Amino acid sequence: MIVRILVAAAAVAALTACADEGGSERPVASPHGSAPSDGVPDGGLPTPSLSPGPAKWDQAAEAGDQSSLNSVIAVGPAEVWASGWHHEIDPLILRWTGERWSQAPLPSGASDHVDLLAASRAGQVWTFAGGRAWRWTGGWSSVGGTVGASNNPVDAAAVAGPDAAWAAGGGTRHGKPAFLLHWSGGKWSPVPLPPQAEIHAMDARSPDDAWAVGTTDGRVMTMHWDGDRWTSVPAPPSAAWGSLEKVVAVSANEVWAAGSTGGRTSQAILLRWDGRAWRPQPIPSGISAFTVLAADRHGGVWTSIKPDDRSGDSDVRTPIAHFDGRTWLSETVPGNPPGAWVEDMAWLPNTNRAVAVVDTPDMEEDNMGYAWMRH
Repeated sequence: MIVRILVAAAAVAALTACADEGGSERPVASPHGSAPSDGVPDGGLPTPSLSPGPAKWDQAAEAGDQSSLNSVIAVGPAEVWASGWHHEIDPLILRWTGERWSQAPLPSGASDHVDLLAASRAGQVWTFAGGRAWRWTGGWSSVGGTVGASNNPVDAAAVAGPDAAWAAGGGTRHGKPAFLLHWSGGKWSPVPLPPQAEIHAMDARSPDDAWAVGTTDGRVMTMHWDGDRWTSVPAPPSAAWGSLEKVVAVSANEVWAAGSTGGRTSQAILLRWDGRAWRPQPIPSGISAFTVLAADRHGGVWTSIKPDDRSGDSDVRTPIAHFDGRTWLSETVPGNPPGAWVEDMAWLPNTNRAVAVVDTPDMEEDNMGYAWMRH
């Protein structure tokens, strides 16, 4: 298997489920709340414009013909991992070490595409594929037994340390039962979920501070782990209906979540946790969904506008936008390939840089995966 790597001029460049005192587990209950039937965001928020911004993204790697990149993590200012598949059936992992991208070794037994990557704040890298998990320690070693199943992939994972991790998947998007597993004490333990609950994204700052987001019975779902139990946290009424697809935990007082509303007219959702409650953030009009998210560690986020969700407004030109807490700016991205779809994003620690992995689904059998890096 040959992967073409383009060297860029890129410089350094996740109501309660837990073991109670008696050791039993109680299901995580669905969050409650009400919202307008059309899911329209709070009319009291200002509607900002999306203005052109100066930042520029460059194409940094090309994964080769008939390839896809769908997950990316950055564990240091000069260490990035990306995963996907090549030739539709072969798993693929790429690694950037500050100067160049190269193909990384694959876990033994990863016979299909790699579902996703996850990393702890300390830089420990995990990967999930075919119902199994591996941890990188200079080479891949298996972590426990089955995680999900080969036909029910892991969609979300969070790692807080060698003995603290979570994995979730299933649900309507796969036509399989939803699941949530906790890695602790050297084994994976199931955490019961309420009917119709699905976890779409997770993030963990430490073994006693993790977040999970998704949907349950058509409502936005957010849950917090405090080291003992998962507790549902209600979304704002204006964003109660819909689904959250991404979550990034920066600190105890700064957590971001993004997705889209339900109802007659889908609209994007961007929420910020301030340590006490989720607060809706102002969003430019005409944006129907955010599906990727990366915090800039300066009180803002980068996110992606899917090409199919553009409003046609001349100001909405790129699939990447930056929100600094007050102002929205579109960021210049490579013009080629057309129809690029940003699958995942990550912030490079201790920098003002970010990395995105990009897909070209409109090209069908000629699909190709790319990595973009932000100056």
